[in-house]
Parts: sequence; C-alpha cells; structure tokens
Amino acid sequence: MKKAILYKAAFILAAMMFAGCGSTSKTEETANGSRTLFTDVTFTSESSYGEDYFHTGGTNYITKGQDGLYYYIDANEYCLKVFNPETGKSTVPCDKPDCDHIYQCDAHMDSFEYALESLYAYGGHLYAIRMTQGVYSLEQMDLDGANRKNIGTLSNVKPGGKIVDYTVVFYNDSVYYNTFDENDREEDALICMSLQTGEKKSAVKCRDIEGKNVSVVKVYGDKLFFLAGKRSVVMNGQETGVQIDNIGLYEYDATDEKVFPVVRGNISGYAFDIREQKLYYSIIQEGLFCMDLQTKSEKKLVTYTDDYPYAYEVSVDEAYIYTVITNRKRGENSEDEKFAITIYDKTGTKVRSLAYRNKKSSGRICYGDEKYIFLEKDSGVLNYMYIPKKEIETAQWIEKE
Repeated sequence: MKKAILYKAAFILAAMMFAGCGSTSKTEETANGSRTLFTDVTFTSESSYGEDYFHTGGTNYITKGQDGLYYYIDANEYCLKVFNPETGKSTVPCDKPDCDHIYQCDAHMDSFEYALESLYAYGGHLYAIRMTQGVYSLEQMDLDGANRKNIGTLSNVKPGGKIVDYTVVFYNDSVYYNTFDENDREEDALICMSLQTGEKKSAVKCRDIEGKNVSVVKVYGDKLFFLAGKRSVVMNGQETGVQIDNIGLYEYDATDEKVFPVVRGNISGYAFDIREQKLYYSIIQEGLFCMDLQTKSEKKLVTYTDDYPYAYEVSVDEAYIYTVITNRKRGENSEDEKFAITIYDKTGTKVRSLAYRNKKSSGRICYGDEKYIFLEKDSGVLNYMYIPKKEIETAQWIEKE
C-alpha cells in the first residue's frame, strides 16, 4: 500500500461521502494533527474479547468450536480432526468402530471438493466452502461432519487466489463475504447471505466506499469492520509485488444497513482491544498506531523505516501486539528476520521477533486466540505447529501430535 496524495477536491468529495454515510459522531482533529476518529465505537460489556483469527488473510485452516480447534487435511489424512489444547493431541470426531475415516465416514473431507483454507465454526455447526464445477458454495455440517447441506452459492469467491483477497465471516446468523478482485469490479463490495434461507442481499456497495473493494473483514462483539481500498500486482523490475492502497477502516451497521468511516489512512491491518477500548492499526510506511476509543486520541507506538511499502497485519491480546508482513518484493528471502512475527508490549516496546519460516516450513500463520498461535508447516505434507501465548517471550514452536 502506498500513501495517496489527496488534493482539495478529494477532501471535499470525502466530506460529502461521510455526510451521505450517516456518520453519527465526527470528532475534531487532535491538537497534534493526527488522524480523526469519525465514528463513536463502543463495545458493550457483553462483547466477547478480542478475535479468534490471527493473520489469516481471509482464509481459515483452523477454527474454534465447542470441543476444541477443528481442522482437516492433516498429513495424508483427509478428514475432520479436533485438537485439544489441554492435551496437545488431535482426534477424529467419529465414534464408529473400526472406521478408516475414508469415503463412508462422516468426517471425511475430499480435498478436491473442499477448499483447504475454509473451515468455520459458528452457532453449533461447521461451515466449509465446497467447489463444484467452478462454483463455490457454502456448506453446513454437524461438528462431526454429518448432515451436510448447501446454504447457497458464494459468487466470485475464489479460495487460494494470489490476489483475490476474499474474506468470509459470520455475523448475526448470516455469512458476509466480499466479491471484488482487481480484474472484476462488482457493484456489490460485501454481500450478506442468510444461514437460514440462503437469501442474499447487498451489505456494502462500491459507491459506499468511494468505488473501492472490501478486505480484512472482522467481527468484534456486536460489530463488523472492514478495510476499503485496492489490492493489485505491481510489475516494476525488482519492485514487483503486491501493492495495497486502502482509504481507511469502516464499520457496517447491520441494524440500519449503513456504512460508517472509522479511521482514514492506508491501513493494512487492525485489531480492537475490547477490554481497553482501544484500536491498534498499521499504516503503510508510517507506523503502528493506537487510537483510544474513549478519548479519541491517537498515539504512534512504532515508526516504520522500511524503504518498501510493506503491509503489516495486526493482532492483539491482553498483553501484546503482534504484527506480520503480508507482502514482499520479488526475490526477497522469506527467512529474513523481517518476515517473523514481531511482538510488542502495549507501549510499543519490542519484546521479540518470532521466526516462522525456514527451509522446511512454508510458515503461514493460520490461527490465533487468547492461548495459542498456530502455524501451517508444509514439508511435503500439510501439518501444524503451535506456540502457547503464556510463554510467548521465550517459547519455540511445538510439533502438534
């Protein structure tokens, strides 16, 4: 993502759009000229803390259900499994005697039909994206894989695409997904589909967000947020890579079906700390920031000195802030220290860099909650490693049994 130079006309247009969006509480800019919090964001005491998904880029290899962490395709076994964080062991959710968990087993998942990176737990069920003749549909199943049924087609969702930054999230008994890529501009930027009826409707249109696309959709408590901008490939010799140009962070109000700008800027990643009522976000080639949602004041925690517009994803828990670079220049060594998870305390002081790439591991972060971070390890077969967050300052990756 690169910073855009906004001329006077652009500021006028932005002001007009904000008025049209129905923002209820635009604050004055702070004395030091930092960014403005355009909308009051308040989480109730009933709101769940934090997020379940860390740096997934819209994909979901592991999901948190009532009996543990669910995933499928482990080594050469193509079936659902449940990881118990307390024992560190995985089991197949099948009680059939002498079952080989192939074909006739309810837990069997055919990798030629189901997108590997699309497993979601919500409302007592599992959901996965199923691919049939180029059509992607959302399928619901019980926690053991039984009673599968098609909910509806997810138009223009292309799991595994290099540039299509699709996101699927569950909110208010519906699934929300974006429909935009750099080659196919749709009128609808975010679509809502009912999990009960499969009925679809437009939640966010391109015109609501200055003709941009939707990415990095997250749900915190009773609120849904997303980034608006553009993602494209830049071909310029050694500078070849993915370029991200975002205009800001937005909130979608499902009750009134309105879109509100929260913070403007070329934001690449964000995370809310519900307990502290704070928003942490990364702005490309600027730094890592914290916005106090109560005082509406912004503080810069980390200054970036990168000579390339790296995009950092952001996650937080009760004690730390985590950042990960999600793009890089052609030819850059992915084992370089900069491509580690960088961990800061809440003041912006660096705690450590946690490497997650090496010659034996593709090193994709695929899940994180208040207790663990999971890593996709690929050494010929798909497998996982994890690290306990309570030992994050010193712990190393643990092989999952």
